[in-house]
Amino acid sequence: MARASGIVSHILPAHPPSVGPSRHSATEGSEPTLALISTIPQGELAQRGLAGPLPDLLPGALWGLLREQGLRTVQCSCEDLLQPGGARYRGVILCGNSPLAVVSPLMRLRRHPDTALLPLIVYLHRDEADFAVSPPVEWLRASWARYADAVVESDSSPAEAAAALQRLRRIAAAVAALPAPLSASLRSQRLLLLLRTLLTRGIVSLQPERDPHQPLCHAYPPLEAIGGELLQADIELLCRLGLLERTFFDRVCVCPGCGDARLLFREVCAACLSPDVRRGEVIHHYRCGHVAQEPAFWRRGELVCPACCEPLRHIGIDYERPAALLHCHSCEQLAAEGTTQARCLGCGQSYLADRIGERVVWSYLLTQEGRAAAACGQVPAVPSIDEATEGESR
Repeated sequence: MARASGIVSHILPAHPPSVGPSRHSATEGSEPTLALISTIPQGELAQRGLAGPLPDLLPGALWGLLREQGLRTVQCSCEDLLQPGGARYRGVILCGNSPLAVVSPLMRLRRHPDTALLPLIVYLHRDEADFAVSPPVEWLRASWARYADAVVESDSSPAEAAAALQRLRRIAAAVAALPAPLSASLRSQRLLLLLRTLLTRGIVSLQPERDPHQPLCHAYPPLEAIGGELLQADIELLCRLGLLERTFFDRVCVCPGCGDARLLFREVCAACLSPDVRRGEVIHHYRCGHVAQEPAFWRRGELVCPACCEPLRHIGIDYERPAALLHCHSCEQLAAEGTTQARCLGCGQSYLADRIGERVVWSYLLTQEGRAAAACGQVPAVPSIDEATEGESR
């Protein structure tokens, strides 16, 4: 636990035992209140020799700064926060000892419309044994981390902890300045939530990130959790409304059947389309005219024609190696070239390369109109596709 305790000592002395997270309502007192959620089981805390419902090491690097800046914490569960009124908190500190422990509550909070905008810091605690298993940098390079506003862990520096808390305060102030939404329909509210996420996080340019789990191999965190399967349609609608502006980012090949970009390209036999092909040197026996791949001619360390059993001793006199050919083990076809086929990892179908489509992956800019719509709490009406599309998507 040297890493966890050491970082606290660089910020402020450890807080007195009598000072701890409150379990009272977030509306009590005048200090800004943060929800503090711990995912470390009590049994594991006991095994590590840690007493109390929330030991000092859990908020570790942040605790001194919280006291210094007058921020009060209220310990609660994810379920408590998702209840009506949970969004009254100014932000969330989600504590855990592994990514697996924090992913579920993190995504639940980001998907819920009442808590999606709350600034959220993930605090990950690991002891020395955990650090020996995997390096800290690799541990934090996970797709889930893109949905937190900041990630602090046991080995983070005091400056990193201070930067995370400063970002939380900045986002909390931006969220608090927003008026209540004026849009009535479900889709309009979701569009507004997408715009407000960009506005409050200071994201002027939304750049796609590589993600092999997505059909187009790109994702738009942190909007993916809010929009889900409807995100791409929602973003395109925001572009048509002039609230976002798209620019070219990349072009990907897509399946003509399902539109998935996760394609496996491979060379197959041009005759039977089998992928069981091998490219290798071939031998042409002059006397009998037999042509086959070189391994078929080797017998007890000598080259012998498998068709007429005549030994092949001199290249250019007995035989030649004309070229490397593609041998199909399914139909025994020999050919100079095969054909390219793509197998879709989404639907499982296979298509020849000339049938594969293309699709542009866009990056998006938040326009002045988009900023204004997010700030005032209303997006332009879209009566022609608003509720109808919402019903079809369900």
